[in-house]
Amino acid sequence: MSKEIVKEEIIRILESIIEQTQTIDAQKGNIPQIELDLVQDNIRQLYQNFMYLDKLNQEEHVGSYVETDLRKNGKQEPFEEKESSKAEKTEKKLAKQKDNRAEEKARRQKRYDKTDEEQEKPAEKQSEVSSDSNKVERKEKVKSDIREENEKKQKEQQETDTAKEITEEKTSRKDQNVPKQEEKKNSKRENEKDLFSDKKTSTLADKLQDSTRSSLYDRIGLGDKKGTLGERLKKNPVSDIKTAIGINEKFLFINELFKGNMHDYNHAIKRLNRAQNLEEAAIIFDELKNYYDWNSEGQTTLQLLDFVERRFM
Repeated sequence: MSKEIVKEEIIRILESIIEQTQTIDAQKGNIPQIELDLVQDNIRQLYQNFMYLDKLNQEEHVGSYVETDLRKNGKQEPFEEKESSKAEKTEKKLAKQKDNRAEEKARRQKRYDKTDEEQEKPAEKQSEVSSDSNKVERKEKVKSDIREENEKKQKEQQETDTAKEITEEKTSRKDQNVPKQEEKKNSKRENEKDLFSDKKTSTLADKLQDSTRSSLYDRIGLGDKKGTLGERLKKNPVSDIKTAIGINEKFLFINELFKGNMHDYNHAIKRLNRAQNLEEAAIIFDELKNYYDWNSEGQTTLQLLDFVERRFM
């Protein structure tokens, strides 16, 4: 009777292990620790029951041998009563084990439920934090878009103002050139009158000497910087001021004479190149010197002046 009970318990434990194994196999993520603990506990109980079954089997074998020996000697003991007492003890022990297993399972289930609750709370908090973070990101994006739009408007306004300033500056320069052109026309008219006057006709040598004295340096008030006629004749004439100026000299002129404005530099060189003669170039150079407030004795001013004079040699 006791062996049958033990066998039934073994079968029940095996079925429970199979069911728990299937549950573990169905888990896709992390396997809950309670499932692993229950399987290990059932395996221990299975082992204990098999050990107990082996013990009962050995005792039955020994009891049968003793009974046979007693019968041979003419003595008979109440073996069945002893067997019944052992069966009752076994049943009590198995019942106690069931109760213990039930209590242990309830405790683990309670612990498992508590663990789930603790895991759910951080998930909820994380969801709230993520939502707040998304709101902050959206606000920052809106602020960034507003800043970019304002910067774009400011840039467009600056470009418009710069274009207006350039236009006004060009208009102002044209207005300044009108009186000078009138002066130039008057000067030409006076020269034409001189051709028909009673003045003494000068020779070619006299003209060359006069032109040498009235160099570009004299015209802009730098007569003491011009050097001798021999020094000036040693200089190589240039056909185009823009191409004659090297890259280093170009950046030097832009930064020191035209205040870093490349557009003004190109416009000024173009005007100097288009001058018809030295006299017109001197007028343009003097205008630029006054407009940009150049130092008449500055090395950079004299360098540019040298290129202009070589253009009209």
